[in-house]
Amino acid sequence: METGSLGIRLFGELTVELGGRPLALPAGRARELLAWFALAPGPHARGRVAGTFWPAAPEQAARASLRSTVWSLRAALGEAAEEHLIADRSCVGLRAEYLTVDLAEFARLAEDGRPREAMALCRGELLSSFDQDWAVNAREEHQVRVAALLAQTAQAAGEGGELGEALAAAGRRLALRPYDEEAAAALMELLAASGNRPAALAVHAGLRRRLERELGVTEGPQLAALARSIRAADRPAPTPRPHPRPHPPRCWDARRKSPHLTGPGNRPNRAGARCSPWRATAAWARPCWSPSCGGGSTRAASGP
Repeated sequence: METGSLGIRLFGELTVELGGRPLALPAGRARELLAWFALAPGPHARGRVAGTFWPAAPEQAARASLRSTVWSLRAALGEAAEEHLIADRSCVGLRAEYLTVDLAEFARLAEDGRPREAMALCRGELLSSFDQDWAVNAREEHQVRVAALLAQTAQAAGEGGELGEALAAAGRRLALRPYDEEAAAALMELLAASGNRPAALAVHAGLRRRLERELGVTEGPQLAALARSIRAADRPAPTPRPHPRPHPPRCWDARRKSPHLTGPGNRPNRAGARCSPWRATAAWARPCWSPSCGGGSTRAASGP
């Protein structure tokens, strides 16, 4: 008897639909077993399942507990159990035929190169209400896959000129992996490229605090170098100082031994003045009014 497809959502709270209608979930271990089966549809050896859910119990006791839990799951599925549940002497599980799981759909869309559609399925944390070791491990593996997908999304958006989408994907990636230096570096580079260097440096400071306070480690050299380069680019360029003009050549009055500036606009020197032995460039050629200079001739002051 066909009862319709079985749909299971693992993102957020666990929900089950049978033929498009919500199905009341079993309680306790039966609920956990259903979620575990949905992670990997198909048959599983009874010994493996019993060891996963009752690791501290003797094998016979664990198998007995598994039989009781499978019976509770069968009761919750009702008539659909014959079509969707695998339960023979050696194996238990969910049949993949007529079964849809949002996690499996996420993986399919990601493999097909449709990251936006895949990310749209992540409406919450995977198995958010489960804290067993197998659920924690599944969440960690999924986070790695999502982070890689967000990295691809951010790179593609950045190359396409969609900076806003690239920043959103990079920020989501870092929120998902708050200790990942590569995720922080990617967000810092995008923020710096957008002109928001203070925000880029704030991302760096936040990661440093988390690493030092929560993990007791320091940042890697590559991230530190990136922060230095952003900080250096944020400093204003130094104002170039004007090159000081050299002093004009001076002539000395032989009688008073007092210097008088030569050149246009200056008073002519007294008779008997002679040019100073100071060196000067030809660019500072000035009319020299000293008789020794020829009286009004223009020449460059020169050294001895």
